[in-house]
Amino acid sequence: MDRNLGFETYYFSENRFSQLTDLEYAGDDVFFPEVRQLYEAAEGPYFSFSVSYQGHSPYASDGLTWGTEYVSHDGLSDSDYYIVNNYLGGLADTAARIWDFVDSFREDTEPVVLLFFGDHKPTLGASNSVYDALGISMDRSTQNGFINYYATPYLIWANDAAKAALGRDVTGEGPTISPCYLMAEVFGACGLEGPGWIRLLQEAMEAVPVRHSTGVYFEDGVLTEKISEKNEILLEKVAYMEYHLRENQRK
Repeated sequence: MDRNLGFETYYFSENRFSQLTDLEYAGDDVFFPEVRQLYEAAEGPYFSFSVSYQGHSPYASDGLTWGTEYVSHDGLSDSDYYIVNNYLGGLADTAARIWDFVDSFREDTEPVVLLFFGDHKPTLGASNSVYDALGISMDRSTQNGFINYYATPYLIWANDAAKAALGRDVTGEGPTISPCYLMAEVFGACGLEGPGWIRLLQEAMEAVPVRHSTGVYFEDGVLTEKISEKNEILLEKVAYMEYHLRENQRK
């Protein structure tokens, strides 16, 4: 499938990142500087889709990996206490690396737009034991529990050169959307019209901002399994376009 996405080069642990560390995988102290270096080596317009592994589970349950307590032991078992604090320790380190990464583009003379997002919520304990202990509902039959279970934050950032080129300040609070709409949201935040595919996604995003594989949607701000006939037709149009683009890429 990846060969149909149009990327010219792929870098994996096997052919690049494992050569930069003696550990099992490259941490964010290696990952983000390397992503920056690859950008520096590129010529002309550059697009990179880069995935960090550092924050992925499992998290150690027998001691504090990062040596810092973010959540107290009160009400938590030993294993849950270590799991949540080790997750947050890795998250704090990633946040610091992202800060440095973003900072490195602030004075860049070339326009740079960055999108950060998480692909899923962290697995915290067997059967979500840490969430239960912290009183966080993971009941997906409710709107609050559905959001708690699936939602992750995203951030769109542009340096001054990009803001000048776009003629706008890329700031504000983004909507709650499915990840399939992220690129459409980037185009919208940057004030770019984009191709018909992007405009169709933006129309669908306005009407049905959340579409989930379990057959659940957000329509008019409400979690539902049944959307209006008008929006069913719109999403069907999106599915036809997805099929058309996918099949054309294979040729």
